[in-house]
Amino acid sequence: MDLPSGHEPRLTKSDAAGQFCFDALSPDTYELQIKALGFRPERRKVKLASGETTKLKFILMLDTVTQEVTVAEGASNVTSLNVAETKIGEGLLRNLPSVTCSPKNSPGKT
Repeated sequence: MDLPSGHEPRLTKSDAAGQFCFDALSPDTYELQIKALGFRPERRKVKLASGETTKLKFILMLDTVTQEVTVAEGASNVTSLNVAETKIGEGLLRNLPSVTCSPKNSPGKT
């Protein structure tokens, strides 16, 4: 939270329910900034009166996410690849739909 000039900014963290609190603030106008990883920061000015408790509700918008993938030429260490392995038995292979070719219909034969 940015305090009026001449004061140190105050920081706090929200609890598991997203609630937070600043105690012992004097009456004045404050600028509150909410930040959370993966979300756009939100700023709001808040004017506090003497003896007043103010409840605020913030709805954070998702931040833009960008990723970069670099593909380089060269050999890869296959032991470091994340590879899924599936074993197929002979029975499954026999039952796969396929096109059969007899020697007389094979390419190159007339």
